[in-house]
Amino acid sequence: MTLLVHDRHGTADVVHYPLPENVRGSRARLTELDNVEIDILHQRGAFLLPPRSLCDELVDAYFKWVAPIVPVINRNRFMKQYRDSKNPPSLLLLQAILLAGSRVCTNPQLMDANGSTTPAALTFYKRAKALYDANYEDDRVTIVQALVLMGWYWEGPEDVTKNVFYWSRVATIVAQGSGMHRSVEGSQLSKADKRLWKRIWWTLFTRDRSVAVALGRPVHINTDDSDVEMVSEEDFIEDDSGEPPEFSADPLHVQFFLQYVKLCEIMDLFSHSNTQWHQKLAVRMPLTSLIVIWHWRTGFKTAPRKFTGNRPGIISGLLCFIRITTLHSACSIGPTCHQQQINEGEVIWMNLRIRQEILRSRLRQ
Repeated sequence: MTLLVHDRHGTADVVHYPLPENVRGSRARLTELDNVEIDILHQRGAFLLPPRSLCDELVDAYFKWVAPIVPVINRNRFMKQYRDSKNPPSLLLLQAILLAGSRVCTNPQLMDANGSTTPAALTFYKRAKALYDANYEDDRVTIVQALVLMGWYWEGPEDVTKNVFYWSRVATIVAQGSGMHRSVEGSQLSKADKRLWKRIWWTLFTRDRSVAVALGRPVHINTDDSDVEMVSEEDFIEDDSGEPPEFSADPLHVQFFLQYVKLCEIMDLFSHSNTQWHQKLAVRMPLTSLIVIWHWRTGFKTAPRKFTGNRPGIISGLLCFIRITTLHSACSIGPTCHQQQINEGEVIWMNLRIRQEILRSRLRQ
């Protein structure tokens, strides 16, 4: 039985399944650390933060460059706490944001003699990890958010315990333990929290698929175990009070993430662990078919023109990179691309099969 986060707008715990009152318990965890644990956190510098101006720059860098890829934080809610000394945000989450922000921030204060920000990122990583290991944070949603961002530190290809693959898996385990893989539309969560939960789950899905493809690892999330509704533009509305929020989602970033999810669904079709598809597709799918799938699933008739124009090309570049990674992954199944004889009839037939399979999967949901 999976308990969800405590209902902040009601008097009872929110649960997916009805449980007897005597076994529900409470959210109480070890919130009081002993002197040894506190001393370790002090030695790790877990309670230290950069100067306010640098901290502001790191937070801004995070929301500008990282959040569009992993939209797991309600920016309006976080910024209200960030500016409120009496009700500050989670220290674990803040250190994780500083870690992710340090990977994209170009402030000279973060750079070493070689112009690298890796030492600064390692500092924030150690602080966040120390807080996580000490069970300093007891809010499960916050823990999942921080775990996703802790994957922004990576020592190298040989490191298997401090990389995006490891931390994405841990985040998924905590999220599933909290019930994030199940629909919360009928729960007592606020509308803003329901939208946030959906964004978090689909972010975990995209991380799971893209990291598995990029690193050649097996996928972790089984979509048959989840009934979370597909993320939509409405899920990026962070305030349900009716008043205009201070920070509104950038339509470009919203569209990027929605297309990112669709591309990760395509990755699912060619995952090496998806033996059912491999059995159905006796011969490897031609590259032309994969391009048609991209156009059909994303609604693009040619190149992703929605992401071109006067705006910076980073979003378009990311989508194109993911697209190429997907095609490369699919091409790795079976013989090489140039060994195939591609004809138009095969392309049409294969895409019809794919459309039917996706429609069937939707109907089963």
